[in-house]
Amino acid sequence: MYGDLSADEIEAVLKGHRYGRVAFTLNDEVFITPMNYGYDGSRIYGQAPKGSVGRIPGGTKIAGMRQNSHVAFEVDEIQDSAHWRSVLVQGRFRELRDRAEKQAAFQRVVTQAGEVGRSEVSWGLDLDQLVAFTIDITARHGRFEQREAVDLRPLPKGPLPPMLGSA
Repeated sequence: MYGDLSADEIEAVLKGHRYGRVAFTLNDEVFITPMNYGYDGSRIYGQAPKGSVGRIPGGTKIAGMRQNSHVAFEVDEIQDSAHWRSVLVQGRFRELRDRAEKQAAFQRVVTQAGEVGRSEVSWGLDLDQLVAFTIDITARHGRFEQREAVDLRPLPKGPLPPMLGSA
């Protein structure tokens, strides 16, 4: 059975994990990259290294979100192919510049991650060498599949359709 997650189930997925994927565009190309995050009920918090001289400031993720602030963020719970939950968040990137805001955002990421919230890349970096940001949520959607409910399906049960290209 497929279905939509309730608002409470969406909250549980977003609060219950520490890794998700952020999707963004950079120079008309679409990217998706994993990141550790924090969540407060209305926004996603993240951080990334500023980058180094000669490279794109903030790396691809930050450069893309600075170029186009419309982003998507996804968190999945996958037990197996028949048991999963997925939440998609749409929102707007907002870079935090105030040191106190950056510290609070960073602490939210660390707290949600259970004190292992900093990526290996950022462990040795000072707060001033990091870009902290929020994704201010404008929409959220959640879907699930749970095949134990297959007996409740109103449609006739039968074999799976053949895969495309099969004889």
